[in-house]
Amino acid sequence: MTKNGFIALFVCTLSCWMPNVLAVSSFSAIPVKQAAAVQKQPAPVSKTNLLLDKERLRDAQQQLLGRPELAQRPLYVLDKVDFFDGTRPRIELIVAHRSSKDVPLNIYTFENGTWRAEPIEQDYSDNYIAKHQMQLDDTDWAQVADVARVWQEKAREVKAVETEPYYISLVWLPPQRKRFWHTATLEAVGKQYYLSLHENGTVWEWKRPAAEKE
Repeated sequence: MTKNGFIALFVCTLSCWMPNVLAVSSFSAIPVKQAAAVQKQPAPVSKTNLLLDKERLRDAQQQLLGRPELAQRPLYVLDKVDFFDGTRPRIELIVAHRSSKDVPLNIYTFENGTWRAEPIEQDYSDNYIAKHQMQLDDTDWAQVADVARVWQEKAREVKAVETEPYYISLVWLPPQRKRFWHTATLEAVGKQYYLSLHENGTVWEWKRPAAEKE
């Protein structure tokens, strides 16, 4: 075969092959685009402070109470419920129910809009659980936002280094058999302050640690 004949054969082969390649490429691209269009997008994570967002707080509580494995009423948790903002906004609690002594308690974490449950390693006696369980389904988690605003006002009042609420806990006191709101220590220049509130949101303690008093 001459050189010119070889070139002619190559051009003919290439012209026949390219339309098939383009057809396959076009055919393959259609399902990919369709799949991308119908792919479920994750729900956007709110940028607001969790401790100040009553809607998210109530939603978290309702999601927890609606879980099938927690259908038993009333619902009890162990010792406290922790509410966090900051770098990792979340809610954490230990549910004080188990089917038998051999089954560990579960810690429930609310993060990025959903709850997850994991068994905890620490073991609790039935006696401890009985004394330290706190009823949960008669509380309103939206009240966390009210507590956070009181903390924020106090932080501004004493010119605290941090004025954005980042930690609040609903705590059970076994001796008094009462619930109260514990908050993060307020750090000012050379001083510290402690704030706690009654369950109804009124100030219970607002003080400096005894060792720091002048």
